[in-house]
Amino acid sequence: MASAFLHQIPAETLQVFLASLAPRPNTEDDASLFTRGDVVELQGPPGPTTSHFIYDSIISCILPTTYQSHLLGGWGKAAFLFATDHAFDVDRFKRLMHSRLDPLLQSLGVPLHHLEIITDLSMKRFHVFRPNSSSQLAASLLLLPSYTASQLPNTEMGIIAVDSMSAFYWTDRFAVEQVRAQPRSSLPHVSVFPLYNIASALEKIRMSFYPLILLTNWGLDVAHSSAQFPSFPMYKQHLHPFPTPFDESNSSADKPTITSPLTLTVHITFFPVSRHATAGYKFSIASSTGHEATAQVDCLVRRLERAPERICLQVKHGNFQVKR
Repeated sequence: MASAFLHQIPAETLQVFLASLAPRPNTEDDASLFTRGDVVELQGPPGPTTSHFIYDSIISCILPTTYQSHLLGGWGKAAFLFATDHAFDVDRFKRLMHSRLDPLLQSLGVPLHHLEIITDLSMKRFHVFRPNSSSQLAASLLLLPSYTASQLPNTEMGIIAVDSMSAFYWTDRFAVEQVRAQPRSSLPHVSVFPLYNIASALEKIRMSFYPLILLTNWGLDVAHSSAQFPSFPMYKQHLHPFPTPFDESNSSADKPTITSPLTLTVHITFFPVSRHATAGYKFSIASSTGHEATAQVDCLVRRLERAPERICLQVKHGNFQVKR
């Protein structure tokens, strides 16, 4: 009965959902999940869900819009991933891209030997950086515009993703506490806070190039439930200073004294509600052995000046499908 009920819910692929960022006269669309220049925080319990979401979004960004007059639905833009947790798997990423392109090319009647050609063209627009500290991340972001101008002079910046913002949390927290422990007559300068420097660099890029910015964050502590969706857990923000426009807590005890220069426009909380898979299935990618597998993830999407929305992400053969 539950399966029959789900089939009655209108569905669309995530790549169609994200296609609102493709060039068009008016990028404001009430049905779209993101718009250009959005800063999105992705937060949830431990697991590959947030990284998988970023991979799927980056594939939409770097795939060409058309290929030999065939519509592929990509943005044809550059994507930059800062893999702070050093967990990026290029083989997994390419398998995910192939799992999307393979049925698409077959439906368009494009010979499958073009699969690698399109993949190679797309991967040239995708650059991965692996910083080892927050200071390296901030410096890399500051240098990104000049890097893009030299390496991709004719390609527009589409996505900047940081996976994860929490990777250096413990070392940064220790460093800040050491500074705070020193006797002083005034508060330390904002540059002492590593996250402030990262947020400042991201905001400069956002104001100049207007890319979609995706930031994953750990869900460490459950603080409360959403007022509108009481069954949905909300995670306490452990990063400071970090934008928290969607904080429903009335307590100000743990709120930072320094305001983040970055404006968060969308927050997505992931909450796995069900999972079914055959043996050997890994949530992250379509199985290369042909095993069919599905997973379901509930999400709460909160946007500035818009009501919260609960959506369901269903994963089949590595691709997201959004059900609202």
